[in-house]
Amino acid sequence: MSKKQFKINGMSCASCASTIERVAKKVPSLNFAQVNFATETGTFELVDENHWEELKSKVSKAGFELSEQSLSDDSEDVSSKWWRFYVAITLSMGLFFLEMTPWGMNMSREVNWPLQFAFALPIWAWLGTEFLKALLVLFRTGQSNMNTLIGLGTTAAFIYSTFVTFFTATAERWGFSIQVYFEAVGFIISFVILGKIFEAKAKKKALRDMDSLYRLSAKKARVIGEDGVETEVPLEEVKKNMLIRVRPGEKIPVDGEITSGKTSIDESLLTGESLPVEKAEGMEVFSGTINGEGTIDFKAKKVGSETFLAGVVDFVERAQMNKAPIQRYADKISSVFVPIVIVIAIFTFFAWLYWGPMPVWGNALSSMIAVLVIACPCALGLATPTAVVVSTGRASRRGLLIGGGEVIEKGSRIDAIIFDKTGTITFGRPRVSDFILEDGVDEKNFLQRVATVESFSEHPLSKAILNFASERGISENMPDSFEVVPGKGIVASIDNEEILIGNEKLMSEYAPDAKLRIPDNDIGTHIYVAREKKFEGSFVLEDEIKPEAKQTIERLQSAGIECWMVTGDNAKIAQKVSEQVGLKHFLASALPEDKLNKIKALQSEGKKVAMVGDGVNDAPALAQADLSLAMGSGTDVAMEASDVIITNGEVSKIEEFVGLASHSMKIIRQNLFLAFVYNTLCIPLAAGLFYLIWSSPFPPAFAGIAMAASSISVVSNSLRAGYVPVGGK
Repeated sequence: MSKKQFKINGMSCASCASTIERVAKKVPSLNFAQVNFATETGTFELVDENHWEELKSKVSKAGFELSEQSLSDDSEDVSSKWWRFYVAITLSMGLFFLEMTPWGMNMSREVNWPLQFAFALPIWAWLGTEFLKALLVLFRTGQSNMNTLIGLGTTAAFIYSTFVTFFTATAERWGFSIQVYFEAVGFIISFVILGKIFEAKAKKKALRDMDSLYRLSAKKARVIGEDGVETEVPLEEVKKNMLIRVRPGEKIPVDGEITSGKTSIDESLLTGESLPVEKAEGMEVFSGTINGEGTIDFKAKKVGSETFLAGVVDFVERAQMNKAPIQRYADKISSVFVPIVIVIAIFTFFAWLYWGPMPVWGNALSSMIAVLVIACPCALGLATPTAVVVSTGRASRRGLLIGGGEVIEKGSRIDAIIFDKTGTITFGRPRVSDFILEDGVDEKNFLQRVATVESFSEHPLSKAILNFASERGISENMPDSFEVVPGKGIVASIDNEEILIGNEKLMSEYAPDAKLRIPDNDIGTHIYVAREKKFEGSFVLEDEIKPEAKQTIERLQSAGIECWMVTGDNAKIAQKVSEQVGLKHFLASALPEDKLNKIKALQSEGKKVAMVGDGVNDAPALAQADLSLAMGSGTDVAMEASDVIITNGEVSKIEEFVGLASHSMKIIRQNLFLAFVYNTLCIPLAAGLFYLIWSSPFPPAFAGIAMAASSISVVSNSLRAGYVPVGGK
């Protein structure tokens, strides 16, 4: 398999995206194709990488170009497009002067019309080249898009006017209206160019958050050699385990671990955390973050595509390609819309020709052009993807990575949320608050056995016990064997002796005769230790509740969302935590399958369920849920199974996501309403309704203005997409 993402040049509407996907499917080894009109990008996957050139060739024949340049490049600077508009509008004003002013009207037709032809020719043949190319593609392949409609309308007007200008006698003999439409050609193309400029600026504004992620990456790194000499090298040359030095105010070039120095680092653009984070020896740093007041040296741990920043960029890029179900309907409509419009335009032409008032040829042509121009489905194609681009881009800068339009749509429908406790409602940094030993058990040997086993586990409870042992000067060794029993604990072997470390369920299964004891301070997570099926000691671990958890849960519940905490801890702990954060429902002593079954039970009641977790044990439940959210501080397994990643682990981001999803879907529905209503109302107006009301055909130039305005209004409305508190407007 070979997968690539391209910048696509030449797209003008949503039907272009559908056309490219349809053309790509003709490549024999294509496995996947997805094109996004708003970002002007496409992702393709081929089974045989030797077919990339064939893919590019087929797309090129359809009138588009696949470019492998960096997606962060500004291939078309908006300011460079203005000159086309300036030239077009200047020539169009000349046409207006010749056609509409007294001075022009007093000129003889033999002089005036050839002058208009001279002004209109460069607009139609040079500045309107993209529309003529679309016509050629239509005739060669049958593929059509927005540019096809503009090309048909302006070409029909130009050829008709040219024929009347230079073959007037023949035109009169054939019954043509002796009237020219050169000014319509000029103003339509001018206004379409202007609309594209404003649309491009709005789209660029919509993508600014994504651009800021691209620009976060440093370009160079200061590497310290074995001789202690600093050398500045390009980022691409940085390898793992190199020693990097970062001075105050500089960007962190790659992910790593501090070896010397203290500082504070601004991680806001990656995590949404506004306050700088204090960093010291042994702590992690991430690429794209900004160093504060101290100089630090760190060892490179992740470089290139492995860095946290690269992962964020890749996640957001894929998210913005992900289509919401509601967008797929719009795409289907857009793919057939252009051919339908052409049929309507032809019908309009002949209806005016046979039943319209005099001059029939002129009115028929004018109405047909207006239908072709005003019906462009640009707004329909922009309705969903621009809102998705804006909301996912903004969310990424607030420490919230959203997996695309489908995730946003699912998030807006959530009415039940299941929280894991450790690492979600609590910080996931438990500490040992108490422990006891069975009589006759040596403390040092006991802690060394426990530390040896726990050193192989990534569970937060294991790390807490390991830290407890380390503080007492205990070092770990190598166990003979090691096995995690999901939801219960660990079974290991040291010196051919079986060691059990886990909860009561593990002990009841593997050491049913062991007489378990817990310390007097029993409010906490209980971990029991047995050797050769005999109880040796137990720990009580406590975890601090996140300060924002209570307010977040109260807001979600007040918005009508049913909230549950499902935890592997005992009922006493679960009840205590639930009371502290205001949860109405909880399930204690839950195994991974219990979490899974609880989600299924809620789903069987017709609820759309979201699951929030951070551990390996949460992965099955995250996969079963209608929507899955993972704390960024969690494991890679949970991150892979999730639709939403909360990079800084703040539980308040859950409420923020629900609010953002609801508001973004409201924006998308407004956009689709605007697009559908616009086309539904404007096509009849252009076809003849305008004449019935105002006794005049709809001016083609007005159609160009209206078409551009519809796209701009949809994109501008999309810029409002973002976070609104749950229950907000």
